[in-house]
Amino acid sequence: MHKRISIVRKMKGIAAAALALTMCLTAPFSSLSAAASENEMPDPDRIGSISITFTDPETKKPVSGDNRIALYKVADVKAENGFKFVYVDNFATAGEVPATGEELNADLAEKLSKIANEKGLDPDCAEQKIDENGNVTFTDLRIGLYLAVQTYQGSGNEKFTISPFLISIPNKSSDGKLVYDVDASPKVEVNKETTPPPPPEKHKPPRKLPQTGQLWWPVMTLGIAGAALIAFGMIRKSRNK
Repeated sequence: MHKRISIVRKMKGIAAAALALTMCLTAPFSSLSAAASENEMPDPDRIGSISITFTDPETKKPVSGDNRIALYKVADVKAENGFKFVYVDNFATAGEVPATGEELNADLAEKLSKIANEKGLDPDCAEQKIDENGNVTFTDLRIGLYLAVQTYQGSGNEKFTISPFLISIPNKSSDGKLVYDVDASPKVEVNKETTPPPPPEKHKPPRKLPQTGQLWWPVMTLGIAGAALIAFGMIRKSRNK
């Protein structure tokens, strides 16, 4: 009897362990399946916008000056296991769009910007001037991947250099939902321009002035005495004649 109870308990223990192992092995797959089912498909007819804020990294103030930004559409959206980007013809030489958002970085943006320059491509969205609050907004945009570039660098004591960067429509918010009106705050570099000091002025040497306190009456006395002697000499000479 005791042996049967012991065997039953062992079998229950083995069954419980097997169940726990099964749950551990299947848990990751169930979570991945749930995540995959939550992938939101983009709306191909949806119109979006891109709002960009530029801030001086040192002063934290809005970028000032006549700086301008334009957009190139570099890729379209293709629905496949959620969605992915496919380069448009003008940028097809770049290969395939990276599969992860982390790879849509500054290096790729520089590469795409170089392609646009070499081919002399016109922006899909004409340049806009950054306003006094450091903002620029592009509206009525179809979904896709966009390249933002600085087309004109403003003048002044501080010049702002804005490196090319990539923005996608739609984009994912922190809760995983697709956002069609996208906000971005890219990196800005400040080039301090130091104005050389003006050359020193060439000063003329000052005229030598009489020393303060110099006595002038002896000079005047000697001058009068000399004039008197000359007059006396001339009178004597006329008498001798």
